Amino acid sequence: MRQHSVPRLAWSIADELLRGITTVVLMPEHGDASEVEYALELAVEQTDRYSDVRRLVLSAGEGAAEGGGSVFSPLRFLLQAFDVTWKDGTGPLTWDNLLAAAELPEVIVAADFTGLNEEQRRQWLQCIAEGSAAAARRREQHPAFCVVAQASDPVLQGLRTSSNLKIRYWCNLHTLTALASEYQLSFLGKRLGEVHWKAALVTSLAGSDRSLVEPLGEAVVRSKEAVVTCLQNAATERGFTLQTLQGEGVHLLLSGSSFQPLDRLNHGHPIVHLWARGFLNYSAEYGWEVPSWVLAALGEVNLLEHRIWRAQLPIVLPIINQFRLMVIRHLMQFYGVEWLLAAAQEHRRLVPAGANDPKPLLCPFDAELSDLRYILEGEASRSHQASQYLSVLRLAHFLRNQLAHYTAIEPAEYFKLLEGVQALGLAD
Repeated sequence: MRQHSVPRLAWSIADELLRGITTVVLMPEHGDASEVEYALELAVEQTDRYSDVRRLVLSAGEGAAEGGGSVFSPLRFLLQAFDVTWKDGTGPLTWDNLLAAAELPEVIVAADFTGLNEEQRRQWLQCIAEGSAAAARRREQHPAFCVVAQASDPVLQGLRTSSNLKIRYWCNLHTLTALASEYQLSFLGKRLGEVHWKAALVTSLAGSDRSLVEPLGEAVVRSKEAVVTCLQNAATERGFTLQTLQGEGVHLLLSGSSFQPLDRLNHGHPIVHLWARGFLNYSAEYGWEVPSWVLAALGEVNLLEHRIWRAQLPIVLPIINQFRLMVIRHLMQFYGVEWLLAAAQEHRRLVPAGANDPKPLLCPFDAELSDLRYILEGEASRSHQASQYLSVLRLAHFLRNQLAHYTAIEPAEYFKLLEGVQALGLAD
């Protein structure tokens, strides 16, 4: 399914193409070149200026050399593709003569480059580079070519960039925040908070890998174990196992963090290599990360749980804190501020002395869940409402402690919390 939201990177590349800069866009292995080409075409066509943009499906089966030879000529292919008549006396078919004799489109999106064999890709890349150099010699802006290639393609070795020939990396396309908003529109949920839960966890685990969105959307509402199994299945479907991944050097970037952009790294840098192989993703929020399906194949369950945990924090903690504040208001309304402060302070005096000695409570809204639990446990026998609050508070206290100690909670626990808060009239 094609995405109609154009990444900011595509607009940047489109602007350079319209200024006559030929651009080779590099993507990781197993990426969909047609999706990249589509986004770039859309960006160029939606600019606020008229431009002659043509999509040219590259080929190596047509375009015989001059004199009827059988050697393929990319230049002759261009003549045929754009209906250029090569008149006698024009001279040999070179880029300089072609630019002098014909008006070519401003931007040519060279499609299906990745579908050619290695020698064909080498011929086309050389042809496009020579065309860029010829345009620079003649001080002409156009045509500008756009080619989408795999970053690991050996034909790219030795390609020299210039003021009008650039290499761009197709990464860092969306923030995780933007992806979460997009994914929310694609999910359905019968339970309170289910869509929000799905979007947050799937975004943290899948990033921009949309092939994982649907299966993960089902797994994240079942259990943490279901998530691990789903990602292990994804690795198997992609043909990777623990043994094959161990030889890729992925372990070098399992820990730590890096936000270095690709265009500032050497071609042989581990980050560039792993990204080109499809074993690294980038986000503005977390920098470079190994994909979740790779972690699952490597058995890195702790790192997977971390990604589940970080997605749960902004969803669960606000609900818990909202409930804490509501309980405080309830106690203040029925018992008064002074009573609440005294009761909470009594609990704190009972806490054994240690490194985390509680501070004196000066404001009732500073009461912790543990304070409130102590108070409600004392009031539960005398008040039915206090008993109702207590059952939800115990769960909220447990979940808060789990998250505070870097442990992801189970989806069933989250939905039970929401149902409890909703029953007390505290959830929208």
